[in-house]
Amino acid sequence: MRLLVKAWQRYVKDDRFFSPSGLLLRAAAIAAAFLICHALSLRQYTTIASGTAPAAFGGQSVGAVLGILYIASYFGFVLLAPVLVLAAGLLALYHSLLLPKVRPSDASAHPPAA
Repeated sequence: MRLLVKAWQRYVKDDRFFSPSGLLLRAAAIAAAFLICHALSLRQYTTIASGTAPAAFGGQSVGAVLGILYIASYFGFVLLAPVLVLAAGLLALYHSLLLPKVRPSDASAHPPAA
């Protein structure tokens, strides 16, 4: 368990975790998960939201799990993925416009004051 926690901490501390490409990658993964659920026709199992038992091939519990999986992927696609795309755009805009551009020659010409 500690190994998993340390791996997660290294991944979060990586500069690519909160980069525009990292955010877009997460949005694409959420979209892919939803498209897979939609292609597998898991939408029919969302009747659990209204209290109706889904007609599942493996029983009601399997249908309930599939319905919850579809609903979670749908809400991720509709709510979370657009926020990640907007955040990636704003972060890219911030990096391109607001951060000062430092050229390697400029950094060596002006050593830091002690």
